[in-house]
Amino acid sequence: MNPMTTGRPVYQLWTASRGWAAQEVVGIHAYIPNFIGMLGDDFDPRGTETSRLVELIPEPENPHDRNAVGVRFGNCTVGYLPRQDAIRYHRPLLELIELGYVPVAAGRIWAREYSDWDEHGREQRRLSTSFHLYVSSPEAIVPLNDPPAVAYTLLPEGSAVQVLKTADHADVLTCYHTDGGDRPVIVSLVAIEQSSARTTKRIVEVRIDEDRIGQLSPAMSEKFLPAVDHFTTRGWVTAARAVLTASAVSATVSLRAQKAFELGPDVLDGPPTIVLPRGIPKRNHPMCGEVSSRPAPMEEVQSGVTGNGSRITVRESPAEQIITVSIDFATALTPWQSRVAADVQQTAQRLLSTRRLSAPAAMLTDGSFSASAPLDVGQEFVDALIGIDDSNFTAAQEFLND
Repeated sequence: MNPMTTGRPVYQLWTASRGWAAQEVVGIHAYIPNFIGMLGDDFDPRGTETSRLVELIPEPENPHDRNAVGVRFGNCTVGYLPRQDAIRYHRPLLELIELGYVPVAAGRIWAREYSDWDEHGREQRRLSTSFHLYVSSPEAIVPLNDPPAVAYTLLPEGSAVQVLKTADHADVLTCYHTDGGDRPVIVSLVAIEQSSARTTKRIVEVRIDEDRIGQLSPAMSEKFLPAVDHFTTRGWVTAARAVLTASAVSATVSLRAQKAFELGPDVLDGPPTIVLPRGIPKRNHPMCGEVSSRPAPMEEVQSGVTGNGSRITVRESPAEQIITVSIDFATALTPWQSRVAADVQQTAQRLLSTRRLSAPAAMLTDGSFSASAPLDVGQEFVDALIGIDDSNFTAAQEFLND
């Protein structure tokens, strides 16, 4: 048994790709007994295709790879994420673990036995497998906001529906940091009356953290209103998945929820579907002033892998005049590397303070680094960190002398 996960509530990771399992699981053949045990009675040697809900557990103490992410079923390892993917998923998954949750994802599994012969002509039974997970990119496996603070139920994921009039609510939406990419959010669907010179129509208003961010068209509202009304009679707010794309000046929202006619009795009359909260503070508009930890809108300008296999991401915010560098090191830092990295981090903070610039909180462990510096010394900052990864401290020393 794994004491880290036993008895903890599960947190099902979000996916933005309906019906498509894209994340490969590797290393299965080292855990064949566990893999077959996971299939149980569903296993047919002639060919099996099924699905299972599996745990994704980061293994920072793994002696072979401190960024390893194990795929487990019933607290037994059945495989791992590929190394290049594990380094990206490790930190977001570990954050869920630290909150007391067990990250889980649905997996699509295929397996078949076949005959092979060794060099002596003896028949050997082999197992051919394929195992992929329904999971989004690391940045999108959890929503940007917490679910409603009142009683609610989450509609099942459905086809995309564009939310209208989002431009009227940029003051709210641009408070949610998406790095220019698509990020999941939880929205509420509320029935309101909209009056014109000739008539009054009921439409669906879309809200995020109780703030209006747009609405559905009258025709599309009719497809959701019966569900909204039904759940209102049950004492629940109707919540739904949505995808937000926001820059510093504009944002779009796409609803991803089933319409009323698509809902079965298990949804309409069953228990509510909820999302576990992560303690995310509510964004307050128009300036989001009450959220001191809100990161400035930033643009990713560089992302890749260093010669040592470490993953580096560089983001810039011209408006805030800062550059932020994050590195997931392929191998743990030596004490000397950690000391130089800490010195670079402190120098960057001093430069920010001198210029009266604000930046996201810095972080340094023996496996990862994240910090910001003034944009005008951005190249020197990046060079210093790459040098630390290569154990060449010349660029770091030059940066420290700034």
